Amino acid sequence: MGKAYKLCCIKGLAIGSTMFEHKNIHFRTWKSPDALTFNQIDHVLRDGQYVSDLLDVKTHRGANINSDHFLVLTCIQLRISTVKKLKGEKGRKLNCEKLRSDDIAQMYAHKVSEYLVDSDQGHNTLVEERCRHLPYSISKAATEVLGEQDKGRKTDNWFDGECKSATNAKNKAYGLMQQRRYSRSSVEAYCKVRREEKEVCRRRKREYENWKMEELEELHKMKQARKFYKEINKVHKEYKPRLTVCKNEQGEILSDKASILDRWQRYFGELLARQVCKQAKAKTGEDSIRHLDGEERPPSWGEVTRAIQRLKNGKAPGSDTLQAELYKFRGRECEKKIRELILTIWDAEGIPKEWNLSLICPILKKRRPVNLLQL
Repeated sequence: MGKAYKLCCIKGLAIGSTMFEHKNIHFRTWKSPDALTFNQIDHVLRDGQYVSDLLDVKTHRGANINSDHFLVLTCIQLRISTVKKLKGEKGRKLNCEKLRSDDIAQMYAHKVSEYLVDSDQGHNTLVEERCRHLPYSISKAATEVLGEQDKGRKTDNWFDGECKSATNAKNKAYGLMQQRRYSRSSVEAYCKVRREEKEVCRRRKREYENWKMEELEELHKMKQARKFYKEINKVHKEYKPRLTVCKNEQGEILSDKASILDRWQRYFGELLARQVCKQAKAKTGEDSIRHLDGEERPPSWGEVTRAIQRLKNGKAPGSDTLQAELYKFRGRECEKKIRELILTIWDAEGIPKEWNLSLICPILKKRRPVNLLQL
């Protein structure tokens, strides 16, 4: 305690463990091996400038972690000026796995056709209106038939009801041992219950791991690579905090929001400018060849169908949050509307505003960004 007192005097700290009035049992933080001696050897230090933020410091003996130290809880009230953050709309992901069923796929195609036929009664002739209504009809039908994927954590954990009952019995024996002042009979009863709880948890964890390995092996045999690697990542992938800082051209760290946005804007401006130059050069050569061949004809029905079928499954959607699978199981009416829209845009020689919107996703592993466009 003498060293802690000297440290507080030098650094201007306050000892919060002794500031509040409690019973003696709520000051004890350490128990001797013979359970006869208790002492306060764990302390909470707070900067003297912010010592008023401490509301309470108290030892909780009920927390059982099989240690000779007790849990010390500190109640702090931070007086920080906060700015209301504007939260954007949460992204949603539709459950496209249901489209593997033929019945659900037919039901989805029928719903899409039904909504598109209803839209014809409004006689939307503007290209912008038709571009907005087509994804809206697909999204409405998919939400009604497929639903959204469950983002919640799965409950297939090894800690089940049996483990919970054993843990509750151990905590009950621990509290009884404290009430009886660590008598020999109460300590023996607690040690017995603790051993039983460890055996139950180890057995359930071993059974869960074996079941998980069998599930992974079954996915590997069925050649479901996507689900297989998804389950592998759940087992091995650790939590990675999201960084809100970046570096400028000189390697200096930027922390404020305005500087970070300006840095990303300049970075993608330089990167996309090089890509536009390359595409412009390639387009100049193609235009010269097409000019010799004459006027290019609009895409046919077969070209539109083949272009849709060539879309890859399981890829990230654009700003409309519609995956490629939703267009592949579109139905005849939807395919007709897509081709009519393409022909209208072809004749008007103008791209809708929604098609110019792109989501830039930096991939740090490959050190290159990816643009996500609407389908």
